[in-house]
Amino acid sequence: MECCYKDFLQKGSCKADYAENILLTYIGYYPSKEPDGTIVGEWDKKRFIPYVAHLNEEGLIDDYFFDSFVFAALKSPYNGCYHRYYDWVTNSREGRKKDWQWLIDKLFSRNKQLQALDEAMGQVNEALKGNRKAKVFLLIPFPDVSSKSFGSLENEDICEDLSSVDARNRAIKWYLDGLINRFNGMDYKNLKLSGFYWMQEDVDPNVSGEIENIKYTIDYLHSKGFKIGWIPWSGAALKEKGNEIGFDFTLIQPNHYFQTETDIGRIEKIADIASQSNSGMEIEFDVEVLNSEWHKKSLNNYLDGGIRYGYMNNSLLGYYQGVYGLYNMYYSENPEGKKVYDDIYSFAKGRYMLNK
Repeated sequence: MECCYKDFLQKGSCKADYAENILLTYIGYYPSKEPDGTIVGEWDKKRFIPYVAHLNEEGLIDDYFFDSFVFAALKSPYNGCYHRYYDWVTNSREGRKKDWQWLIDKLFSRNKQLQALDEAMGQVNEALKGNRKAKVFLLIPFPDVSSKSFGSLENEDICEDLSSVDARNRAIKWYLDGLINRFNGMDYKNLKLSGFYWMQEDVDPNVSGEIENIKYTIDYLHSKGFKIGWIPWSGAALKEKGNEIGFDFTLIQPNHYFQTETDIGRIEKIADIASQSNSGMEIEFDVEVLNSEWHKKSLNNYLDGGIRYGYMNNSLLGYYQGVYGLYNMYYSENPEGKKVYDDIYSFAKGRYMLNK
């Protein structure tokens, strides 16, 4: 397979507000807790520190790490989805206003999520004598055509049925206005609201008005000076058409890490698609790299592929790591955890070396 690795969306592109390495930060509802009692999906300052900064072997801050954070979520405690509703997913339903409102409220929880990231960035700036601001991209829940009782908007008594494009546009506007106003009302010293993230990982051209709804959202955000990104999965329709649809930046998921029937050829294929469509790449892993030879090898393929296919230094990168993958690996009793943490840091900085 001949590939032409020269046209990735570059790190530091103005299309993504000069982002280079973007962490997918999951804050949705999970009915579980970490061993230390933390509710999964909650982020305090301690959780953010190893991402905002690189920590050395002694736990000391010695450099900046991720510069940008996409806040993502899959569902609310009311079982409403933030992506397209699939009837085969148990304990789920289409998203409604109360699910979207729960998400807004969670983003602005006291000492958590956005405030925690602001505090962590401040602590890292103090340690490194810098003045950086973390770039923030907030998710946009998918306005699902199947949502027939979304909820009333703008103090109206009408319960919105999202089957029409206009109704979906109204729901998006309500959400974005509330989120932007809430963010602007906070006194964050170390955050910049760079833009938003379209949560649904595909575009279905067969759903009447879906592309029109996306274009409305893009135009509305552009009118307010914000960027909007998209991270389609490897099998998504139109995954290579993000720029044509109007997204400012697209990161394509190889999904090799989750599909054991694939090999590094999957990464090569997606790198080719990304490079030909001026898109970026997603790096995928989680804490299972410490427990599974398959997952360890898979992550090595992503990292080695970054050198072989050119995306380590030439592409905007997003990182899926479960919820707290790197945090848990850094603090793991398994010494391999810190090695993986350092490998990802080296990769983000463009200094990773091929595995022998």
